[in-house]
Formats: sequence, structure tokens, C-alpha cells
Amino acid sequence: MFRKAALVAGAAFTTEAAIDGALTVLSDGLAGAAVAAYGSANGHLWPIAICGYALSPDRLGFDEGIVGRAVQTSAVQLVIDTASDSDFLRISAEHVSEIAIPLVTSAGLVGLIDIETVVPLPPGSDLLVGPLVEALGGRLAEMTAAPAMCQSAMTRLFVYLTALRDLTLFAQTTASCLGRMLPVDSSWLFVSDESGQLVCLAEWAIPDTSEAISEESLRVLSRSIDQQCEMTVLSTDDLTAPAFVNARISLAFLLPLHVHGKQIGLLVGTSRSAASVDRNQAESAVLLAAHTAASLDGLLALEREQRIAQTDMLTGLLNRRGLASELSLAIDVCQEMRRPLTVALFDCDDFKAINDRAGHAFGDGLLIEVARAFTRTCPEGGSVARLGGDEFVIVLPGVGADEALAVVERIRSEIEERTADAGFPTMLSGGLAALAEGVIGIDLLRMADQAMYVAKIRGKNSVVAYRDIVVGPSKDPPPEGASRRRSRDSRAEAGTVRSPLTETIESLEHARQASAAIWAEKSVEGILDRLTKMLGFVMGAPAVSILRVEGDRFIEVERYALNDVVLGELADCLVAHFPVSREVLETTVPQALSVMDEHLDAAEASVLTDLRMQAVFLLPLVVDGHAWGLVEIYDTRLRRFSDDDQSLSRFLVDQAARKIESLSP
Repeated sequence: MFRKAALVAGAAFTTEAAIDGALTVLSDGLAGAAVAAYGSANGHLWPIAICGYALSPDRLGFDEGIVGRAVQTSAVQLVIDTASDSDFLRISAEHVSEIAIPLVTSAGLVGLIDIETVVPLPPGSDLLVGPLVEALGGRLAEMTAAPAMCQSAMTRLFVYLTALRDLTLFAQTTASCLGRMLPVDSSWLFVSDESGQLVCLAEWAIPDTSEAISEESLRVLSRSIDQQCEMTVLSTDDLTAPAFVNARISLAFLLPLHVHGKQIGLLVGTSRSAASVDRNQAESAVLLAAHTAASLDGLLALEREQRIAQTDMLTGLLNRRGLASELSLAIDVCQEMRRPLTVALFDCDDFKAINDRAGHAFGDGLLIEVARAFTRTCPEGGSVARLGGDEFVIVLPGVGADEALAVVERIRSEIEERTADAGFPTMLSGGLAALAEGVIGIDLLRMADQAMYVAKIRGKNSVVAYRDIVVGPSKDPPPEGASRRRSRDSRAEAGTVRSPLTETIESLEHARQASAAIWAEKSVEGILDRLTKMLGFVMGAPAVSILRVEGDRFIEVERYALNDVVLGELADCLVAHFPVSREVLETTVPQALSVMDEHLDAAEASVLTDLRMQAVFLLPLVVDGHAWGLVEIYDTRLRRFSDDDQSLSRFLVDQAARKIESLSP
């Protein structure tokens, strides 16, 4: 069969007929196998002809699948059972065997024949492909030497380009594809910015190309475009600038990208050896430019919409959505590269009073000036966002907590000085939090927010690091307000601090109301549901879980969590695996744990990490003198559970236990 395919290819008059004939013989002879011929160009395998496929990939990388293995080894790859090969890229569920045949000539890899069959290929099939390699190697070498693409390959390329939604990938692919259309060894894709200036999006060059040409030289070259022509070709007589003479450029191709009569970009290609370009090559390049212009216009519009959706309209900074995207990406990169990252959250001191006194128009102007000051003072590589109102966030990748505290304090001082010079001095309170294992973006913002609130409590116009306000569980009372959620009402904006007596009265009233609600329930399920919600409310906790002790296991029976908190699957685990939890049950003495504890048990630490929590308060639920269950109060903050916190939570848990006892027959 391989010999017959080689004979058909050898007898054909054209390269296209040779490839099509060989593929048809192979497909028919192998019970309707799917066969594809790929040409090698620009670091990819591009489909030239297919037979038996409903569809095939628009291009393949040199590192993809069994085909990529054949390219890298320059050896035939025979896989009799594709299910046993992890490199196999499945296109059809019917294919069970594959053979990838690289076509290598004296010029190197010129292409590849790939065959996928619905019946197993016999062992030794790879030893029979020699005649086919000899027959098609030279044919494909001729085809890849001529940059112009056949209609089928061009159609597939355009389908692939149309499907791309990433502007950078689209630009890189387009620049490299110009090398398949024209005899060029370097190419560039430019786009026109709002001022009409050409900005380079991507460039491509044949490996080992010497003496790169500057973008500025290419912009100068673009002035030679004939706007009436779809492609302008310049020869050595036109390329007299030193940059082109030194680089020994023989031809330059300029293809303007027009949409609705307006130039939105430019494709440029240069060659050091070509003396001319034939009609087929020119037509292929013009078609590529037309398709590029249409697709590029859509991608640029999409990018503008995405930029607007992630930009604060007043200040031009990132908005909350843009911050979430930027922060998530920065965390992923820093965790992968094991680099530090710090987030700083700022709030303008007494901003509400400024709005009330001078009006919202003045307040907006002040926010714009503060945003400009943040942009000017933010270190290179950092990002600035407006979280909302008068709150701003700075993301500092690669900056650890120690360095960040100095950087952020300098930013705060410089902004105060700059706004004073502009006529309206603005003081800022700030909090910062550093990235730790298992932390996500919302965790960092919460921690920075808590630290900033402490800065407000301590007198404003300062920066506080989160690590400095919480060092682990303690019976000492925390700094006033440090264990409370930051108030968003006007009193907090004005810096007013509630008195301890006021907070004590409110806590007692909350406890009374919560107890009454628990005793109003008529079932164990209702009691536990009410208890979790009440604990979450009165403790300011984002998550509460209740575990029932059944034999030697913990079974989760109730949970409460805020919308942005994910607790995962319901817990079902051995009590013996968690020594601290077991000790709480045995001694009936509550314990508070934190990821900052020096001797934190590994099992308890893994729970906190998995749930993305920083602290937990464990309380026994004792019914009729026995450990009925365990109540877990979680927090994403490294909070201290004060004596008041512990007393209040124990009171509510005891009330729930007494109510459960009352339901017993």
C-alpha cells in the first residue's frame, strides 16, 4: 500500500496531484483511514491536504502529540494502540492507531504525513514507508520553498485566524504567516494608535537572521506607501537609508491594513535575497492583509470594550473588576516563580467631610489628583486601582512586606506633599498585606482593609502592616476595633470610634436576640441552622461549621458561609486525625488556632489552608454531659478571639446544647 501510494505520487505531473493521489491511496487501502499531509514552515506544521477527516487541526506545533514526537526525533512514530499513548491527540473516537511519518530531505524537515486508522496497524508498518518518504519528500520541499499557499491551506489559515480572540497571539501568527506568502525573512505587524502613530504588535524572523531593523526605521519606511495600491514593493534603489543598506535588504513589502477606507495598521516584510515576487505570492499576501485588517478591527474593538469594562471612568485607573483580574494574574505568577507580593489599600482621611464642605465636584477633582499622584509614585511593575469611593489599591509584585512598608509609606508621604502643592492637601491611611501560601486575592484585600482600619483607629495619616496587628491567639484585648469588621457608615468615614460601653451593650443585645431565636426552633436541624447564622453574625465570621461526632468520625451536619467563601465538600473524617479537635472534645475547653501559631498541628493547618482561612475557634457542643459535636468558627483574617468573643460564642453554643437536650424524649 505504501509502495502503491509512492508510485501514484511519482507518476503525477504536479505536486498537488502527487499529494492528493498518495493520500487517497492510503485512505482507501487502510479501511477509510484519516490521512493528512503537513508542510513545515515558521515553526509549525500547516495542513496541505487531508483525506478521510471531517476536520483536522489548522496547524500543529512541533511539540504537540505523536506528530510532534516524530518531528523532534526525525523518526517514524508507530502507535498501534493510541489509548496507551499519553501524547495522542484525539480528533475522532473511532481512531485506534496512528503512524506519523516525517519527511526529511537534505534541507531538513519539509513536512509530515500523518495516518490515523479505525483498525489496528500491523507491527512493522513503520518499516514500509521508505518509498513514500522518497516520493513525497522532494514534492513537499518544492511546495514549502514557494511561499504562496494553496487555496485549501489558505482557507484553513483564515478560519484559524478568525477564531483567535487573543490580540497578541493573532498578531504573532499573522506576522509569521507573511513568511508563507512572500519571500521574506523578517516581518512586522503594526497597528495605528489614537494619534495615528504606528505601534508594533508583533515581529517574526527566520532564526539566525542578523542585524535587526529598528521599529523607527520601519515607521519611516511606511511613509513610502502608495495609498492607491494594496501592496507597495520597494527595491534597493528605494531602500537607501543606512538601516536598510547595513542590513543588506533587497526588497521590502508594505501592505496597508484598511477598514472602511481608513488605515488601521500595516504589515511589513523584508528580504535579503529575493529579487522579485510572482503574481501568486502577491495575491496571497494581499488576501492575508485584507483578512488581517477585518479581524484586527474586531479584536481591537473587543480590547477597547474590555479595557473600558476594567477602567474606572473618573480616574482612569483599574476598577474593581480590573483589579480582580490583575491581582489574580499577579498572584499566580508570583506563586509560580516563588516571588513575594504585597497589596496596599489606602483610604483618604475625612473625605466625607471634604465632600460635605466643598461639594462632590470638588471631591471628584480631588480623587482625580490623588489618582494621578498614585500613578506617578507607583513603582515600576506595580498596578494602581480605585476600589470605590475614596479607596485605592496598589499591587506590588516582587516586593516583600519589609520593603513594601517603606515603599507604601513613601507613596503616602509623596501624595500628601503633591496634593498640598496643588492646593488641597490630602492625608491617607493605609494598610498592607503580604502574599502567603494558600492566600487568594480577596484574602489579601480583607487583610489590608483590616490593617488600614487600625491605622484609622490609631490616629490616621499612617500605614500599618497586617502582620503587625495580629501575632496569633491571645487573651489580651486587641487594639480597639481591630477584631471588628470595618464600618462603612458615616461615623467610620469621619473617624468616630464607638465607646467600649456602647459595644458591650450591643453585644449583650445581640446575645439576647440570638438566644431567643435558638429557643424558638422546634428541631435539631433548625437549632443548628440558627446557631451557625447567629455565630456568623455576632462574631463577624465569614464561615461557621458544625461537626457531629458519630463513633470515631466527624460528620459535618450544618454550615454557614458568606457568598464569596467556599467550604468545599461536606466533612467526613476520623476524629483521631485531628488531635487539637479531639482535645477540645475530651476536655470541653475551647481553643483558638491561627496559621501564625508556631506549633500548629499539621492536620489542623491543612484544613485552614484548604479552606483559605487564617484562624478558627473550636468549641465543644456538649449535650447531656457528652461531646455531641464540634463548632468551628472560621475567619479569613488573622484575628484574635478576645475574651468577649469567646464568652459570647460559648454562651450561644451552650444555649443550643440546652435546647437540643430539651427536645430529647
